[in-house]
Amino acid sequence: MLTTYLFENPFPILIFCMLMAAFFCVAFNITRYKICLLGALVSVLMGISIFLLDFFVITAKERVRLVIQEGVRVVESQNEEDVFKLLSPEMKRSYAPMIHSVFRNVHFEKVRANDLQIYINELTSPHSARAEFFAVIIYRGKNGNVPGERLVRRVSLKFEKYNDEKWLISGFEHKNVVGDTWRE
Repeated sequence: MLTTYLFENPFPILIFCMLMAAFFCVAFNITRYKICLLGALVSVLMGISIFLLDFFVITAKERVRLVIQEGVRVVESQNEEDVFKLLSPEMKRSYAPMIHSVFRNVHFEKVRANDLQIYINELTSPHSARAEFFAVIIYRGKNGNVPGERLVRRVSLKFEKYNDEKWLISGFEHKNVVGDTWRE
């Protein structure tokens, strides 16, 4: 649990390494012992290695966040085929007609996912995750038959890990938010 937190937010350790390097530099300035320079060098190298480790290791939360960002990009670019690449096989079967209808009738101008919160459950098999965020969608109807221009929803997506690496959307819920111009 602690290592997952440190991969998500390595800045406390980086700050500690910088403070230790500064401490050893001050100690060297006062005492002139060369061992203090070695301590400063070790602290700097440890900070650099933690920074590089954070850069190259992608955690489960980061992978889910990347899927959501990809989904936003795909919907904004009107690419219906790529939407299906983000869905689990069950979701593809269940929601294919609705997705075809939406992309046929609506032009998405801007899509945003704000206030993203991701919860990972590694106790299930396959691993699962839940992401909650505010979706803001600015759109217009292609035929003039779609009411509204802005949609604001609180969205909860369920993800499952497929083939031990790929996270796919396996379920969703959404709730109205004040300021929504959608008329149901």
